[in-house]
Amino acid sequence: MLTNTVRGLSQTHLCHLYLACISPKILYACPVWWTGHQYQIKPLEKVQRHALRLICAAFHTTPIEVLEIEASIPPIKHQANLHKKWCAIHFNKLSTNSPIVQRLPQQWRNGEDPSIPPPLKPNLNNNSATDRARTTNLLELAKHTCHSHERIDLYLTAPWRKTKHTFAGRLQINACKPQTKDDKEKQAIIDSHKKQIQKLEVEEECLIIYMDGSLVKKKGFPQVSTAAVGYHKGVEVFSKKMGMGGRAEVYNAEMAGLMMGANLAARFTTNHLEIKKVFYFVDNSAAAEAIFDPKPQPGQYYAAKFHRRMSKFLDDDITHTIEIAWCPSHCRIKGNDRAD
Repeated sequence: MLTNTVRGLSQTHLCHLYLACISPKILYACPVWWTGHQYQIKPLEKVQRHALRLICAAFHTTPIEVLEIEASIPPIKHQANLHKKWCAIHFNKLSTNSPIVQRLPQQWRNGEDPSIPPPLKPNLNNNSATDRARTTNLLELAKHTCHSHERIDLYLTAPWRKTKHTFAGRLQINACKPQTKDDKEKQAIIDSHKKQIQKLEVEEECLIIYMDGSLVKKKGFPQVSTAAVGYHKGVEVFSKKMGMGGRAEVYNAEMAGLMMGANLAARFTTNHLEIKKVFYFVDNSAAAEAIFDPKPQPGQYYAAKFHRRMSKFLDDDITHTIEIAWCPSHCRIKGNDRAD
């Protein structure tokens, strides 16, 4: 109805129409029923073949593999496998009380038994190796992810949690990274930051903290690490570093560095009551913007710990202030180079 060989929708629009309206219909709930057998998707392949011939305006004798490449539409079985992997990734966003997680191995519940045992027990005819190897589609889905991956909790914090607006200007987040390629402007930004640090080092009530994360390859394997270092009156008062393995990203390292800096700052300010202002400098604007908002996102637990520590610091005294700011990297600044 929408196209023919003379007029109608273009090939690009037809592809969008098929992927947006038809493909989700025929693959509905495929992570539940798709087990890799050809008979399951044979009717769906007929639908896709018909759509491909309409999209490409091809003859019935044209090989389907050619049409899939021409239209940039993967075979049905590959689309179904991709849906299964997407579904498995969502397992890491479920709480331990979820009925799905209750039916997964104990590692998903921190080693605890299910609070409500599954209603159906596996039907084993005997104790043979074949019966012991039997599994369910849910357990097969879980093989596409891992319980040790980052877990994101949708209900980790309450919707009425404290934000930067709660503290009436005592918490400043200046995460805007200047967009410039001019060497003179870059140098001006560096000089401005150095002048700011020189003023802060003189004041006894200021605590300056630098964080940095890095990704290096050693013998072909990636390794991610992070570090935090603090200065009071121009003297280094604490520092800490941490390795995060090869599966983390630099963004996660920056978030972890901010969390470590908050823990160290909380301990230091407890013993040094003269400190009223804490300054965090990080060369990752995305991490600086997200660290005080523990919403469901990567690095959520780092943000939650930072939020809890710094909210307590601000609540202890109405004169306490915090600033989280972006700073230029690799610019021969003492604190940034030390963290790097």
